[in-house]
Amino acid sequence: MSARRIAVIVGCGSKHDKDGEVSELPPTVRFGLGGALSITFAQSRSFDHVLLLSRRQDLLSLVAAEVKAAAGADSVSTMVCDVTDDASVKAAFDHAASLGSVECVVFNASAGFPTDPATGAPQGYGAFPAPAAVDPAQLTQAFDVSVSGCVRVASNCIPYFLAQGRGSLIVSGATLALRGGAGFACASPLKFALRSYCQVSTHFPTLEATQGQTASQTPTDATSKMLPLRGSICMGVD
Repeated sequence: MSARRIAVIVGCGSKHDKDGEVSELPPTVRFGLGGALSITFAQSRSFDHVLLLSRRQDLLSLVAAEVKAAAGADSVSTMVCDVTDDASVKAAFDHAASLGSVECVVFNASAGFPTDPATGAPQGYGAFPAPAAVDPAQLTQAFDVSVSGCVRVASNCIPYFLAQGRGSLIVSGATLALRGGAGFACASPLKFALRSYCQVSTHFPTLEATQGQTASQTPTDATSKMLPLRGSICMGVD
């Protein structure tokens, strides 16, 4: 009997979800891209089970309930995961691998809105700080979630996919990854960095190229080539 095909959604909601309070909207809208993908993947014939990851247990419970209503009680499970913590990410991926064959990982984790330095309240669209007013500490924290978090996820799933010979890592993007918009100095750099990371992550040195090399040596173009991997590493742009 073949192993269950597992999809993992890292960040199963949205910073705009308002804890699911806007009940007149369907769940595929109410919980943003993460919720929509969770439900769609669970209903898809491409996967047998979807594992939802988020640092918010309340959000996991809400989205999982919608997934179960749409695709059945056995279609989904959840686990709390903090993408800024190496051990938490490794534990989550080890758990995913224990459920079956991980075929797809979606990275949809994102830092929350920056906060007003005077009031501490989140600054929404239209109220983001100007480039010279961006708080470096907040940007560093956001980078740890949105970019370094993806690196942590990739460092677990890419070796797994290479060993398995197939798999896809999908990273949610934005137009900001291509063009920095006015008023988005606190967000656009993160998506630019993610896009760059996705581009460089499609190339892996062959096993032969890395044998006997020191950490300071870099494989040549002849040996740093795409390995035979059925799947993809890509970024979607909305």
